[in-house]
Amino acid sequence: MALGFKESSCSLPNTTASSPSQLLLPLLLSRLSYLTAMASYSNLSTCTARHTTMPSLTSTFAALLLLLLLHFYDELQNQIGGGKPKMRWYFKEHGWPSSTLFETPPTDDDDRANLIDTLQDWKTERYKEIIKSGTVKPRPGVLRLMDEVKEAGIKLAVCSAATKSSVIMCLESLIGIERFQGLDCFLAGDDVKEKKPDPSIYITASKKLGVSEKDCLVVEDSVIGLQAATQAGMSCIVTYTSSTASQDFSDAIAIYPDLSNVRLKDLELLLQNLVAAK
Repeated sequence: MALGFKESSCSLPNTTASSPSQLLLPLLLSRLSYLTAMASYSNLSTCTARHTTMPSLTSTFAALLLLLLLHFYDELQNQIGGGKPKMRWYFKEHGWPSSTLFETPPTDDDDRANLIDTLQDWKTERYKEIIKSGTVKPRPGVLRLMDEVKEAGIKLAVCSAATKSSVIMCLESLIGIERFQGLDCFLAGDDVKEKKPDPSIYITASKKLGVSEKDCLVVEDSVIGLQAATQAGMSCIVTYTSSTASQDFSDAIAIYPDLSNVRLKDLELLLQNLVAAK
């Protein structure tokens, strides 16, 4: 897991243009659940029956959840998009747990949804605490590229599968309020019904920006993000992380370890070559 942002999209130029006329660059904090688990588990693993800030959820159960995230996150992140779908997938595969919320494993759909909602709320609060601590920084090159894009008059957006309130706080903290308020579009997991690899969030963003899907370039860091982009009809650049480096990114038009050496002019040239090759 790598701390930082997951970068997403910019527009393809017209075949006669020398640079992209619009840029959809959704940035989202990568691996939210895993990040929370890494930072929180050390504080919770020695707790016993003491309650956390979430009612009816003990620290021992929270520590168990975080430990499971640590062990299975690489598998989950590459198959399932979104925190709640990840938990539901894991419990379905490995069994629903008992807790102080339910003395016996829940069997009713409503009870299971209640358990997942409670865990998600608790996780979101821990995540916010981590962001507020100032220990999380943007991935290399993200802020510079955002500034280059805005200076060039290219549209800029943020798309995240995470909870809107936590992403807003994250972005205001990491990219600054001025950059956040300067975005042309911002979408979170609350704004779409399906998570990646479903393409809904990218398609919705392109419509809000008034940019055709074929005129967008997505910058992702995982195979499910790549699948979401290509299914939306968008080209995709990958900036991989330590946990996604071995994935198959053959459908991406370029692959980078991060954006530290990627400038707007590099994207323009890449897109020109892509158009010329068609």
